[in-house]
Amino acid sequence: MNVAVLFDSVEGGEAGVGTVLAGEELYSYSLKVFYLHPGIDCIVMMRCGSGAAAGVERYIGGWKAEYGIDKPVWICQEGRSLRQAIGKAGKNAEGEQAVDLYVLHDTRYPFVDADMVYRVMEKAAIYGLAGTAGEIGDGLAFMFGRKVLGEEGLYYMAYPVAARAGHMLLEKIGGKAEALELAAGQGAYLCKTGKRNFALYPGEGTELAEAILRIKGAADPGRDNMGR
Repeated sequence: MNVAVLFDSVEGGEAGVGTVLAGEELYSYSLKVFYLHPGIDCIVMMRCGSGAAAGVERYIGGWKAEYGIDKPVWICQEGRSLRQAIGKAGKNAEGEQAVDLYVLHDTRYPFVDADMVYRVMEKAAIYGLAGTAGEIGDGLAFMFGRKVLGEEGLYYMAYPVAARAGHMLLEKIGGKAEALELAAGQGAYLCKTGKRNFALYPGEGTELAEAILRIKGAADPGRDNMGR
């Protein structure tokens, strides 16, 4: 069994709650990718309050009717840590099927797609831990003495991150904001995608994200609002 744990890594503020992108709640883009993904068997969704939980259920009800997919989605309410959410998934899976992989994803990364999920799952199954990697650009250069190193070959780590059940990362995680930093420090296998995969913050990046969605929609009107 493969479990996806979706959350907003901004501690305390739950920045993704109420954030709207192209007319839909920000978290819904990630939730849809994981709900429809054939490699994901169940989802733990970390949300705050009954209103947000009702929104999650509304989206799932629509996809269930449209795609005929029915998989369990467990909603963790306010006050749960990421470690507790992971533990909830393992406990709920007992007696059914043991968990093989956990896929952690910050819902502020709305451009996650099925291929990214496949790749981190594949590498985590082999190496124990894997994450998505984006290439650093924008003319960045590092100087050491008289040497100048260009931006080629420099990468940053992003979500989604996958870990085999029992990996020490899952035991060390406390708060949600720690997950990506811990994964990078644990030597996760980096999966290069060559695709846009950036995080949105309240008031930051939304205009760019919506512009990308408009361009994709104009290029292929038959696709949904995430260009899938």
